[in-house]
This record gives sequence, structure tokens and C-alpha cells, in this order.
Amino acid sequence: MSVERVRNYLKQFGADGRIIEFELSSATVDLAAKAAGVDAARIAKTLSFDGDSDCILIVAAGDARVDNAAFKARFGRKARMLTPERALEMTGYAVGGVCPFDMSDDVEVWLDESLKRFGTILPACGSSNSAIELSCEELETFSRARGWVDVCKNWRETYPCIIDMHAHLFPEMLVEHAMDRLTKVSDGLKPVVMPTYAETVKYMKNHAISAFASLPIATKPSQCTSINNYAAKVNSDYVLAFGTIHPDFPEPLKELERIKELGLHGIKLHPDHQQILPDDERMFPLYEKMAELDLPVVLHAGWDPVSPDYTRCTPERLRHIIDRVPGLTLIGAHMGGVKMSDDVMKYLVGQNVYFDTSMGYRYLTPERMLELIRAHGADKILFGSDCPWGPLDAQIQRLREIGLSDDELEMIFHKNAEKLLRL
Repeated sequence: MSVERVRNYLKQFGADGRIIEFELSSATVDLAAKAAGVDAARIAKTLSFDGDSDCILIVAAGDARVDNAAFKARFGRKARMLTPERALEMTGYAVGGVCPFDMSDDVEVWLDESLKRFGTILPACGSSNSAIELSCEELETFSRARGWVDVCKNWRETYPCIIDMHAHLFPEMLVEHAMDRLTKVSDGLKPVVMPTYAETVKYMKNHAISAFASLPIATKPSQCTSINNYAAKVNSDYVLAFGTIHPDFPEPLKELERIKELGLHGIKLHPDHQQILPDDERMFPLYEKMAELDLPVVLHAGWDPVSPDYTRCTPERLRHIIDRVPGLTLIGAHMGGVKMSDDVMKYLVGQNVYFDTSMGYRYLTPERMLELIRAHGADKILFGSDCPWGPLDAQIQRLREIGLSDDELEMIFHKNAEKLLRL
């Protein structure tokens, strides 16, 4: 069987045990996506084309179509698909199970750029009911691909640019303890992913997120240095790491200067977890310094299950900060205040503050969310998921369904974040 051929081939990489065999057919992109329970775009289809005396295989995302002009420009020939008989002769695999593994030298394997959107993709494994989940790096190694090409179209339109401005990461050594504690006070929410660096990056890429902001919280003054050092370690073009500060940290203004020098993108504060009032007098020197350093600050806003009976960061308190420090770039998380949309309308709408959309799908009706966005202006709204607590699909879909225009969605999904962070 062809799947056994692939299994034997993958033994050299220690990956033979990772092959998945489905009870149902996975012969087409849609069938494979249904069988694997993933988005169709993550199915890595292998397309076979005729050469002069050889064969070209293009492995592309499930939502991509070959661009004939781009193919000809890259390979100097027209994109002529092999017949099923010729594909079997050249690759040894029947249509529906064609894959890029264990190819002879006269078969060129190329990987299309459309795959790079995802943390992992699923190519077939030689039969019409098999697949294997691989990272792009693994696929490149296992297939012995000759390189990457950009010869497909339509896929860029399927997943427009989305920057998630509200997510959380934890160091490996702390993540289990942190999640055990947080899950007990999460208002019934279960994490959609274990928020380590590796798992979160894979989760984000598998949802075609273009970049995401990592927002840490120092619940104790003693945590600031190590948390900010970790943030600097993971900071990249993909992980837009913020720092954190606690007002009781020794010389907090100097730590803010260090955060700026580390190249971090801003500051995250959570008054309930940190047990501080956001408009306490001792906070204002910190806000003034953030404004001076051009460091945006994200404040958890509204109710939080960690402090169900006392909400520290109300929209009214946020308004005090806005009025006192007009040069500060302030982001009120969770649409300006969880379970406090009336006060958001009263104190924050129209003011110099951004809202992020995280948890809006859970605590606001579609009609109320649209009302808030339209009243405040889509140019002051940032997409956020609160990963690992908020499922990306549901929150993206909610925004697409509530009646926003394409221009408004573009602003919310990425343009506002790009402008704010100068990306």
C-alpha cells in the first residue's frame, strides 16, 4: 500500500508514527478538512504538473489556486496538470493520495508560499484516507523540497491580515501552575490552547493571524524584572511583546525606561490581579512616564471573575486617566469595560482611548457591540482575542457578522494596530 511506502520513508525522520488514517475519504481538500477537523486552507494539496521529461509537484494550501502566469514566469513552461495515469506513473501515488514524500530525482518538489500562513499543515500520505500534521519546516525537510515558490493565487484574499492585540504567554516552567490557578477563576471559560510560546504561536498561525501582542501581568513587584526579560526574549515581528510594571516595584520609572530600551511595544496593567486602582495618585507618575516614552498602556477594563464583587478599573476611572494625562496612549481592554457598556458610553465613547474587542463576543450582544464601535469610531478599535481564553474563530466571525463595512473591518483587524505600533 502507498501509505506503507510513506510510513517506511518517514521512519528516517522518526515521524512514521504520526501518520493519521481516517475512516472516511480524504481524497479532496474538503473531505480531508472534514476528516481532520481543520480549516480547508490547512490541507496541503500536492498538485502534479508536466515537465519536459520530468514532473513538478507544487504543494500548496487548500484554498490556493495555481496562477498560470506566475507558474510560467517561475518555471518557463505552461502549467499543464498531469493526467491521473501519468501522475501515478511519475509519483507512484494515485490521485487523491498524491504526496511529496519519497520522490525520485526526476520529480521536483516545490512548496508554495500559501502554506506559510499556518503553524502546521496536513499533506496526504499516499492514500485517499491519510494525512500527517507537519510544520512548514518539517514539510520542507521531509519532502526534500527544492525551495519555496509563489505561484498560487486567491489565498491572500481568503485570510486578510489580522493582528491580535490581546493575548497572553507564560514561560514553560510557570504555565501549568498559572493555568491551574487561573482556570478556577475564569467565569467558566476553558483555555483554547496551553499558552506557552510554541503552542500559542502555532495556534495563532493555524488561524492565519499575521502577528499578535503578548500582554504579561506582574501580580507582585518582584516579578517585573523577570517578566520583562522574558518579554524581550520572545519579542519579534510576529510576537509583539509588551512589558509590565507594578507601582510598588523599586524605581518603577527606571524600569519603564528599561522596557523602552528592550524594544517592547507597550505596557500591560491588570488592576484586579495587581490589586491597584488605576487612578490611584501613585499611578500618575507612571502614566506620565509612559506618555513621555511613547509606550501605549493596555488596562483590563470592567468586571473580572478574579474579583467578582469589586471592579477596580471602571470606565469612570479610565476617564480620570484620560483627562489627567492627555498625551498617554490608552487601550481599554474588552470594549472599554466588561459588563459596563452603559458606563463605557457615558465616560469613554468619543474620548482619546482605544478599545480592544476581546471578550466582546461573550459579554455584548451583536447589536450592542456594533453600537459601541459605531459610536466610538472604528478607527479607535483594535481586534483582540484574550487568547488563551477566547476562541479566535468565534471572535473574528462575530465582527464579520454584525454589519461592519469592509473598510471598518480592515481598520479593526490590522490598520489601527499597524498605525498605533508603527508596524
